[in-house]
Amino acid sequence: MKRFLKQIIIAGIYGVIFLVTAWGVFNILYTPTCIDGIRNQGEERVDCGGPCPSCDLKKLIAPLIAKKVYFLDSAGNTADVGFQVKNPNLEWGANNLEYQIDFIGADGGVIPGSLYGSTFILPGESKWIIEIAKLVPGRMKELQVSISTSSASWGKLRPYVNETNFVVKDLLYKRLTPPQSGYAETTGIIMNKSGFQVENVEIQGIAYDKNGVIIGLTKTTIFTFHIGESREFRLFWPRPFSKDMKEYKVFVNVNLLDNETFLQKYGQ
Repeated sequence: MKRFLKQIIIAGIYGVIFLVTAWGVFNILYTPTCIDGIRNQGEERVDCGGPCPSCDLKKLIAPLIAKKVYFLDSAGNTADVGFQVKNPNLEWGANNLEYQIDFIGADGGVIPGSLYGSTFILPGESKWIIEIAKLVPGRMKELQVSISTSSASWGKLRPYVNETNFVVKDLLYKRLTPPQSGYAETTGIIMNKSGFQVENVEIQGIAYDKNGVIIGLTKTTIFTFHIGESREFRLFWPRPFSKDMKEYKVFVNVNLLDNETFLQKYGQ
């Protein structure tokens, strides 16, 4: 009996030595990560905070699709499509927000030629994604849109960034007459009152009837917009509206989350 107890004690001692050694080797070889399910390396909570991404990211709500519209040409071969995305997160915006637009046929199936793209959305923003004159190789019945945050990178705006630094003025809408092509155009001036150069500015136009229903979409892009610059732009309306236009609105989209945008002045 005494011999058996002695064997148990010796085995226990060797077991403790083995566990201590194994734990020491593990700690030497193991590199903590932000996805190991362990609160280590100074994290605020498990796998977030400290050297890991903010714990706020775990509470974020995916952007929502609020509206979607489309307009076909007279032959039904091309479409102008748009959908409105709303970001319910008031402090966080997203880069690389991927979207897919499917054209649905009369049989309920997806017509070949789906559109794929990526965009950004600012904190608390409601914005439109517009695609113009896209080929529809079939008879279209409806539009289906999906967005994905799987590749999105979330961030907060810098304190010196403000959307109102890009000002639109002197808007003029006019109908076009032969030999001019298209239906109408809107011209205006956009001013860069920010402290940085912007490489890509999208300007959108949305037309409404008297009931506030969207009846037309258009957009244009200007490039390399310098600090303090004023530039004329033109929005082209290629086809007649289905109803009389009561008003139109012009929106400016600038990716204020893009780090490259701010290199000109702040050198970050």
